[in-house]
Amino acid sequence: MKTFTKNSQKGMTFLPMIILISAIILEIGATVVLLANFSTENGYGFKNSQEAFALGRSGIFDAILQLERNKNYTTNGIVYSLNIDIGKSFEVVVCNNSKINIASSTCDFAAPGYQNKADIISTGKVVNKNRRLEAIININSATTEIKIESLKEISI
Repeated sequence: MKTFTKNSQKGMTFLPMIILISAIILEIGATVVLLANFSTENGYGFKNSQEAFALGRSGIFDAILQLERNKNYTTNGIVYSLNIDIGKSFEVVVCNNSKINIASSTCDFAAPGYQNKADIISTGKVVNKNRRLEAIININSATTEIKIESLKEISI
């Protein structure tokens, strides 16, 4: 039968200490990985939001181009969309001589003050971020000149 001496018992006291130190190092590593993941997600969220805003503006300017080609252009509340890339698109509604009812995406021809004006709403979409913009366009019926009266972001 083997007898334990004082030197052979030193290894028994180091084992719990090594396990404790390993657990602390593992916990620190896991924390670093989680923090890196969260900061990356926040960075992509901001980037996606800015891209959605840019796509919304692109939709507005696409509708203005349609109005330059045809002064009476309207979608009558029907949404048209354009897919730019996987998960990136914009949707546009154009109402000529009327205001867009945002809740139903229909043209409200009874709205006062929209004679010779077009109301455009464009929603830029990137993955899980959406940004919506509205533009009021003045259309001079005599010269057929188009001017942006207002361009603003509206809540979704």
